[in-house]
Amino acid sequence: MPISKKYDLLFIKDAKSDFDSNSQMFAKLFNNVDKVLDNAEGLKLLEKNQYDIIIKDISMDFLEGSAFVKQLKEMKPKQEVIALTALDDEGKLSEMIDLGIHFFLLTPADFDQALEAITQMELTV
Repeated sequence: MPISKKYDLLFIKDAKSDFDSNSQMFAKLFNNVDKVLDNAEGLKLLEKNQYDIIIKDISMDFLEGSAFVKQLKEMKPKQEVIALTALDDEGKLSEMIDLGIHFFLLTPADFDQALEAITQMELTV
């Protein structure tokens, strides 16, 4: 991503997660950031708005979260979707990779660094 380009972002957080949805890095790194605490609200915003990137926190409920990001890719195959997870399960993560879903394996302490890394990824938006 060119440093002058800031993306519009939808961040769907797991309510039980320790990732800091109030991080100042959102405003610093992204143009517009909508943050929600559940999948249903995320889907409502996705229907009404266009986002460059969707970040889904699947750190607390990997099975439900991974099913949801797969659903997002089926709905909008060209949509950039990134999953944040704490689970190191190569088999389950490879399923997401095959669908074109990017993921970050991280702890809450790595969250801001992951957001910065996302802005450096070569995305198709």
